[in-house]
Amino acid sequence: MAIETLACPECGAELQMGLPRNSTVRSVAPEPREEPADDRIKERENTCPNGHRLYVTFEF
Repeated sequence: MAIETLACPECGAELQMGLPRNSTVRSVAPEPREEPADDRIKERENTCPNGHRLYVTFEF
């Protein structure tokens, strides 16, 4: 697991999130996206330090 530093799309606050090694972050959004058709693309929910919910889409 690799630790990535991400920015909240609402307030810009930084947060750290563990993601699979060799994964690539595709987006950080305030709303969930449609379920991707590719099994190599996943989306995980998280919360920034200011309490905003965000959704991280990544490919591995």
